[in-house]
Parts: sequence; structure tokens; C-alpha cells
Amino acid sequence: MACVAPLRCSRWGRVGIYSYPLIYATLVNPETALVAAVQEWAQQHSGHAPRRVMDPACGPGKWLLPFAVQGSAVAGVDIQPGMVDEAQKLLWRYESEIVLADMRDLPLHSGPFDLALNLYSSVAHLPDFAAVEQHLRRVQQLLEPGGLYFLGLTVQELGVPLEAGEVLLQTPPTPIPGGGVAAVHYESAGIDAATGREIIRILLLAHGVPGVPEQSTDEYQLLLFQRDTLLAMLAASGFALIEVRAMRDDGWPLVPLPLPAGCGDVTLILRAQCREGTPS
Repeated sequence: MACVAPLRCSRWGRVGIYSYPLIYATLVNPETALVAAVQEWAQQHSGHAPRRVMDPACGPGKWLLPFAVQGSAVAGVDIQPGMVDEAQKLLWRYESEIVLADMRDLPLHSGPFDLALNLYSSVAHLPDFAAVEQHLRRVQQLLEPGGLYFLGLTVQELGVPLEAGEVLLQTPPTPIPGGGVAAVHYESAGIDAATGREIIRILLLAHGVPGVPEQSTDEYQLLLFQRDTLLAMLAASGFALIEVRAMRDDGWPLVPLPLPAGCGDVTLILRAQCREGTPS
């Protein structure tokens, strides 16, 4: 699997790879090196391995698994029933809570959490910035004071074009449990002039996979975040921005603070501030 930029995946009922949970779970996996880096960042900023980890758009649970294996209690939410089923099957032997819900609601009961993960720009599928702020406020409520949120998104200023044709993910033909093989190709098609959102196109190829056409395509759009708007949302939601990592195919270098305008695909490392009435 070649990942040239942070993976951005459809969450909202499209007829694409996300509608085939078993194929998605087989083809889309976090890079081992990135998982190790994320675990190191969590240890660095909290001083201990995370005890309770939450993924508000967990898909088949692949980001939660390495934390569960290390002994963390894990919780996840997804809007697609098939993804919830896959995550429950993956995590059943560990202390876990997997719920079917919208990432703005997050009806979880196993918190508070000391770490939340959302690295694949899932927040950009929300309909507008008001919905993003609603999501941020809910995550902040579920984190313990000082808890961390690793949030992937794209910082892009208005009027600045994105390169069309950038490959985001391309997998080789891969055997699928139950029979057949499949491969997927994600690419950016630039910015829609009418909406100001990034256009993502997906080609899914399958052969001999029961119930899956040999070729299907999907297209959806993602929110892009302007720096000043993003910083205002974070502050209003009770988060402090403590670190930024650029998400590149050759590593995840630090981005200097304060957050630069137009810094592209990044992971924000956020710390939940003490809520009013909560001891620091």
C-alpha cells in the first residue's frame, strides 16, 4: 500500500469502498511506522501509555487494535453498520465499546478518555464548520482534563488551488476473505469552485468478490480548513494546540507553531483544557 498523503475516506453513505466493509478492512490499514509514531507522541505528551482510547470515526477498528493489544481500553463510533460489525469482530476479545452513531453525538459510556484519534480527515466529511465545532465540543467533553486529541485535516487558504491528480492511496490486488481479489485507488481532483471543498475520487476494482461489481467509482468532497477559522474553532471548543505534524510520504516532521497558513495535510495534537468547575 502506497500512501502519498494522509488517507481520506468516505464516511457518509456513499456507494464506494466504504459500502463494502470487508474490502475496506482488508485494503485500508494504518502504516506500522505511523502507528508507532502516534504511540510515541501520546507517551511524550501525556507521560504514560494511554489507558482509554477513543476513535470517533473508527471504521473497522484498525486504529484501535494496536492500543487494545497494548492493554488500553478502547471505544469507537462509526455511522456505517457494517463498519461497526467489523470493528466489534476485530476487538471482541479486548475491553472495548463500539457504537453505531454520528461523530457529532458520540454516545459512549466507557470514558473519560485520555486519548482520541481521528487521523484520516474524517472530520472533513461533516457538512459545515458548525458541525465540526459540535464534534470538537463533544470530543472535549469525553476527554479527561489534559487528554489528547490527534486530529487529521487539511489547512488550505481560500483561493489557493490544490494539485489535481495527487494519489492519496493505491493498493495492489489483494485477496479478500470469502473469495476474490480487490484493489483501490484514491486521488484528489482539486477544489470544487462552487463549494470550496476538495474533490476526492475513488476507483474500486474487484474480481470474484461475492456481491461486488468488477469496477465501481465514487466521488465526494471534503472540507478544507482556513487557519484562522480553525484556530478559533479549537479555542471555542476547549482545546489548546500543542503540536502539529506534517503528514508526508517520507515522514511526519514537526510544523512550527503558531500554525502556518496553508500548511496542507497535517495532524494536530490537541490538549483538552479544564472545563469550568473542574480541578486542574
